[in-house]
Amino acid sequence: PTRPAGESIDLTIGTVTTDDPAEATITGTAPNLVLNLTIPQGPTGPTGPTGPTGPTGPISPSENV
Repeated sequence: PTRPAGESIDLTIGTVTTDDPAEATITGTAPNLVLNLTIPQGPTGPTGPTGPTGPTGPISPSENV
């Protein structure tokens, strides 16, 4: 089907999930369409450096003797 000249399409992003295989679907009714994407998940990257130690938390009541 064709749309009339000058008619705009409102395309919004719906769901984006990770799974295999990659897939894209368009749902809705023109001019209001929704793009849903399924993309493969890549490998886990390397572990980053250890961050600084955080502040010491409050003393629990049982330790406050």
